[in-house]
Amino acid sequence: MKVSGRGEALMTSTWTTIDVDGSPMESYLALPAGDGPFPGVVVAMHAYGVDNGVRKFCDDLALEGFAAVAPYLYHRNTDMTVHEFSSIPFGDPRRQEEAAVRRTIATLETLHRDCLAALAHLRTLPEVGDSPVGITGFCLGGRVSLYMAGSSDGFAASAIFYGTDMNRGRNGDPAPLSFASGIRCPLAGFFGSEDQNPSPADVDEVDRALDRLGVPHTFHRFEGAPHAFSDPFNPVRWTPAPAAESWRLLVQFFRDALVAAPQPAG
Repeated sequence: MKVSGRGEALMTSTWTTIDVDGSPMESYLALPAGDGPFPGVVVAMHAYGVDNGVRKFCDDLALEGFAAVAPYLYHRNTDMTVHEFSSIPFGDPRRQEEAAVRRTIATLETLHRDCLAALAHLRTLPEVGDSPVGITGFCLGGRVSLYMAGSSDGFAASAIFYGTDMNRGRNGDPAPLSFASGIRCPLAGFFGSEDQNPSPADVDEVDRALDRLGVPHTFHRFEGAPHAFSDPFNPVRWTPAPAAESWRLLVQFFRDALVAAPQPAG
């Protein structure tokens, strides 16, 4: 719980369990103070789980008036809990090794079911109900955000933070970009000029494809910013100025798209 100097609650947060095909999916939920209804946001984690950076992002969204849930997208791999995996310290070789193993089991099919389950969970909350819900994510989660915008009509907005392999297939799955003709919601993207995946050329390719399809989108590019520039817990890549500006733009995007948006189809 975060409180004001007067002791008033500004938001609350908790872990909750969402059932997906009989598999318990631990998820981090952050809610604004008050009764709502509030617009919702599904926050798709990066490759390193629902860690401090993802949880802080959910908290910050709640402080801005959005109900945010971050599902643990590796829940089908049961050899390590979300808390054990996400607490591996930055710089520990196991962090990358364990993430590489788990990425191979997160297929587009399972990611689709997980994100829709997180969306459905938000809908069960009285603080959200029928309010519009958006999706956002980082790295792996940015890839997921593009894919879900094209493969589901349940989201009223999608925001991509440096999505990896947006224009390439992976693990036998097609590229998320191949679903772009199904996008019916506004799309925003946040990318660094020093990133290698997605590289500036990758972002150009996605941008051109969305233009050809007539998909409304705005891509923001930040000079000198590497991959993961918005993660304050990444001591190597966090870049404060682009991180602050991308946050400002994201909040405005979600306010424009969700606060007064019509209810999407289920």
